[in-house]
Amino acid sequence: MGDSQLQLMLATILLTCAPADALELWRSIEEHLVDDYVCEFEDVVGGDISQVLIDRALHDVEQHMQAVEKSLSNYGFVLPTINMEYSPLFREETFLSETMERVEIDISHLNGDHRGIFDCVVYGHVERQQSGVFFVDDLGGIGKTFLYNVMLSYVRAKGWIVVAIASSGIATLLMKGGRTAHSRFKIPPNDMHETSTGNISKQSELGRLIMAC
Repeated sequence: MGDSQLQLMLATILLTCAPADALELWRSIEEHLVDDYVCEFEDVVGGDISQVLIDRALHDVEQHMQAVEKSLSNYGFVLPTINMEYSPLFREETFLSETMERVEIDISHLNGDHRGIFDCVVYGHVERQQSGVFFVDDLGGIGKTFLYNVMLSYVRAKGWIVVAIASSGIATLLMKGGRTAHSRFKIPPNDMHETSTGNISKQSELGRLIMAC
């Protein structure tokens, strides 16, 4: 049985069987629950790596619990505070990062109009932490996707989080780290109406990733 299955199994037992000692149950399978994270965090240096693995396993079990509006805290567990550095979503974003030297080369390849857009968006708003809405319209094959990717790469090279969203699956393939809006924001695919909402909790990894942008 894989570790993800063990996490789901533990959550299921807690939810349906009400064990007399949930913490003892956890301790009996803790070693197996954390095994899968060893490779994922083999690059982590310093600190207590064993605690990082335990916290990560607890966090993932808690995600199953929250899916049915329950929590490990109801069973005597102390919930860990996961450093975003150890979040798979965060690590996925930082894995996409390029060096600023590489980004500067790409910036130099932008044409005049696109360089102006880059300066306006990145230097005029992102660097100043000012919000804004921009619409880039141009003919096909002019370099809009290259412009988007240069902006994404710049922000990631600065160590910041950026969530790249497109309306179609084809468009997401062209953007580095791109996702469809429905996929990233958990938008219901059917039966949409004016009060529809995405199923994202503030405590979830995705919720924290979005708030970190």
